Parts: sequence; structure tokens; C-alpha cells
Amino acid sequence: MKKIIILSVFFIFVIGLSGCPHPAKTVPPPHIPKFTDKGSKEGLITALEQHISFLAKLSPHKKIRVGNNLYPASWMLESCRFFLQLVRTAPAGQLAAMVQKNFDIYPVSGGKNGLLVTGYYEPLLTGSLTPKSPFIYPLYAVPDNLIINRKGEVVRKTASGLLRPYWSRREIEEKNLLRGYELVYLKDPVDAFSLHIQGSGKIRLEDGSIRSIRYAGSNGLEYRSIGKLLVDRGIMSLKEVSMPKIRKYLAANPKQLKNILYHNQRYIFFAWAKNNRPPLGSTGVMLTPERSIAIDRKVLPTGAVAYLSTRRPVIDRDGKITSWQPFERFMLPQDSGSAIKGEGRIDIFWGSGEKAKLTAGTMHEQGRIFFLVKKGYKSK
Repeated sequence: MKKIIILSVFFIFVIGLSGCPHPAKTVPPPHIPKFTDKGSKEGLITALEQHISFLAKLSPHKKIRVGNNLYPASWMLESCRFFLQLVRTAPAGQLAAMVQKNFDIYPVSGGKNGLLVTGYYEPLLTGSLTPKSPFIYPLYAVPDNLIINRKGEVVRKTASGLLRPYWSRREIEEKNLLRGYELVYLKDPVDAFSLHIQGSGKIRLEDGSIRSIRYAGSNGLEYRSIGKLLVDRGIMSLKEVSMPKIRKYLAANPKQLKNILYHNQRYIFFAWAKNNRPPLGSTGVMLTPERSIAIDRKVLPTGAVAYLSTRRPVIDRDGKITSWQPFERFMLPQDSGSAIKGEGRIDIFWGSGEKAKLTAGTMHEQGRIFFLVKKGYKSK
């Protein structure tokens, strides 16, 4: 969603991991996963169709690394199309066997700490187009003085034409430096901050209408996790920290709120979306709940179908976790984010709504992921 910064509700607030090597060599037959998938077939087909549209726009000669091999984008497109054909035509219960037969399977170790699986979602918030209590926390459009220099860096152009680093979160908010660029006002500063993390969302306005808002740019400064800050200060342990607990702490300590939020210098700018369709990932395609994932595109292959094995919470009508159950699905790497670093991080897009919010906010699980490439490629 960042265009999407696409980030997690939990770990984006918590911590980021460093880069690691690419997926390893293919999995030997005894260790190939069973490819159980109890998710929606329709959702998988939708995600695959979206991914094919992304791959079709790439140069056919573009090289994509999977494991120790380099594949042209044309082969990754063929691989994805073939996988879609199998999903559509495989007899009941036979898809796993057909995948094992026709695809090379590349595991990802996740590095020394293993693979951490988190989640993100599309928030639905209440807002106003005009400032009035309690709607006093603005989301801003991209300001005119923000430009990209020749090095690809985000900078600020001063009135005299000089280029300077862009203002930080603290500077923007304390000095009200972006007056006139307000798009909409929210009633909770943590909700506004959360939307900066999620990268997109829906706003219910006072007339009852709902409009989608999307990531449009950033100030280019470093992302810093407020969850990690609380852990470093000894306020919470890494094991117990979660988005609900972070919100609870901030609500109980309002005098600390601003300084904690200002710890993250990175600031996000928005634009109204042309429609209320699902948010777009960094690949430019619509995200599919429980089928799209965010990865670090520098170390993991965006072009390949993935298979993820982890667990998810079971949440009752009161919003309480009653148990945990296996989550094993074919997934599509369609997003990325500034907090998703290295091969040890995967972020699942859970969709929109309260259940998606609760699920994303509690995901902090170990997992395994594999990338699939159709067999038979011969380099020229």
C-alpha cells in the first residue's frame, strides 16, 4: 500500500530487521511442504490474475533472482500463468501433487532469527473535511516544496531555491508548517499515526460517505519504530508488545504521546483515491486479503508465487483471541515497506474491518516461506 509502505500493524510499530541472503537452493523431495491450502480459491485466482498483470508489464528480459538462479521476467510470467491454470483445472485434492511435480521449490531460511510473520490492514476511520473538535489532526497532501533531487533523494526547496533535508514529523506538527495542504482531519493522533504506517485507508465523512485515501509520498527521513522505543526503554518486553498494548500505554500516558510519536521522523503524505477499490501494493496491483504479502524486494523475489506456513489468531465476536490455528496458503508478494527488511520478515495483508485490524495487530508469529518457479527453464 506504499506505494503502500505497505507495513505491519504490529511489527512496523515494533522493530525492523536487517537484510539477509536470497532464498537458498531448491528443497530436496523429502522436505517439500505438503502445500495444504484451506483459503478461498476465488481469492487465490484474483491475486494470481493481479500478479500476472504486474509481470506482463515488466521487460521480458528483466532478471529476477530466485535462490542461486536468475530467471527472465518472461519465465516468471509463464510460471505464474501455469500455476493459475493448475489452480483452475486441478481435480479436488490434486493441486499439491501437481505443484510438487511441476515446480522447483526454493526455501527461505529467515536468517539467524527465523522468519517473523506479521500483518497489516486497511483502516476505516471517521474524519472531517474541515477542522472542528474533535477532528483536529490533519492528513496532508504532498506539499509543493517537496522534490526529488538528481540522486533520487527527497528534499525541500526553500523560497530562495536552495535544497535542504525535508522537515521531520516533529517540525511539521509542532510548527504547523504545512498549513493549506490539509486533506482531511481525524479525531485521534494515534489513528493518524497508524494511517502513516498502513499507507492507505478509508475515511467515513460526516455525511456518511466513505472515501479511500492513498499513500502519495513521504518526507524521505528514516523510519523508526515506536514499539522498539518502548522495548528499549524497558516499558514493555519484546514478547508482550502489541499494537493494542501500545495504544493502551499511550492513552494512559498522554504527556508522553507526542514525544513517542515524534520518535519516528518519517512523515507520509496522502491523496484521495479515484475509487473505493482495494488498496494498491508497491507492484501497482490491487491487494487481495489473506493472499497478498509484503516483502523486502531487495532480497526476496517479487515475481514468484510463494507458499507460507504460520499460524493465525481465532477471534470471537467480542474481539478476544480464543485460540490459534494453522495458516498455510499460497501467497503473492505484491507489496513492500520501509519497515519490511531482510528475508526474515513477511507481512500479510488481512483486508479491512475490525477483524482484520485485530488479526493484524496480534500477528507476531514464526513461519516458513517457499518460492515456486516452474521447472524446465533453460538459459540461452
